[in-house]
Parts: sequence; structure tokens; C-alpha cells
Amino acid sequence: MTASKIDPPSPSGSNSPPVSESADAILGSVELVVVLLLLQVGFGLLSAIGMLVLALFTGGLLAYWWALPLAAGLPVLLLWCVRGLRRGRRRARTWVLWYEGLVLLNAAVRLVFDREVALGLVVSVTTIGVPLVVCGLMLSPAVRPIYARAPKAQRRFGIVRRRREAVASEA
Repeated sequence: MTASKIDPPSPSGSNSPPVSESADAILGSVELVVVLLLLQVGFGLLSAIGMLVLALFTGGLLAYWWALPLAAGLPVLLLWCVRGLRRGRRRARTWVLWYEGLVLLNAAVRLVFDREVALGLVVSVTTIGVPLVVCGLMLSPAVRPIYARAPKAQRRFGIVRRRREAVASEA
């Protein structure tokens, strides 16, 4: 008895045409970027909590008054950008690239001034490795059609989502 290949039904119940493998690869790379950015959000929030605990136990809360909102606000901003990436927003892609550029700039400055801490494994992965991978994936030619600017008439009439789905199905 041979088993036949039967496609599982889609969750919506419609029989939509299958998406090509290259479109799956494009969407897979976007999903990988989302996972890496969520990992960065977790590291950032953990860092902010650590800074708060340090400030409370050392009595230096007044010294850290400017850094605590920044340390907690940047991961929240990145989380907002992740939400935009999941929805296919072009500005979110730009914001993510700027954020990752600032993280890489921070790594370069830390490397110049404090080599011993900046060359640790965890610091190198979180401030050099992950941002380089995210920038590489976001700047790859395969991902660009998802975040391409739609013509003005299509933006006006809200056809952008259908256009992105068509690009994904063609690729």
C-alpha cells in the first residue's frame, strides 16, 4: 500500500495556490530577522533590569536617572520595529537598519576604549554578530521586494498588501 501525497488543508479553509520555495525562503529570512530582533529585545530588557538592580543596591539611582529610560526605551522601540517588520512596513525596515548601525557604532566605540570587555564572547555576539546578520539579511536583494515602495496610486487606494503578496507568490 503506497501513501499518496496529500496537501494538508490551510487554516483558513481555502484552497489557495502553493507558495513557491523562493518566496518561502524570503519570508523565512524575514522571520529569522524577527527572531534575532526579539533576542536583542530580550538582551536589552535584561540589561535594563540589571542596571536598575545595580542602581538600587549601590544607592546610585540619581546617577543613573538618564540611562534607565534609555536602556528600557530602546528595546521597546525595537519591539515596535519588529511589529512593523511583521506587517511589512518599509519604515520599520529603515528603523531596524538605523538601530543596528547604532549598535555596531557602539561596539566600535567600546572596542576603541575598552578592549577587554568589548572582546568578550557574549558582548561580541550581541553587539557585533547579531547586528551584522540582521543587516545582511535586511539588505539582501531577495528581501527588498517585500519592502519596496508602491506607486502613488496603489498607496492611495490601499493595494500595497495585495502587491506584496503578488511579489511573494511570483518569487
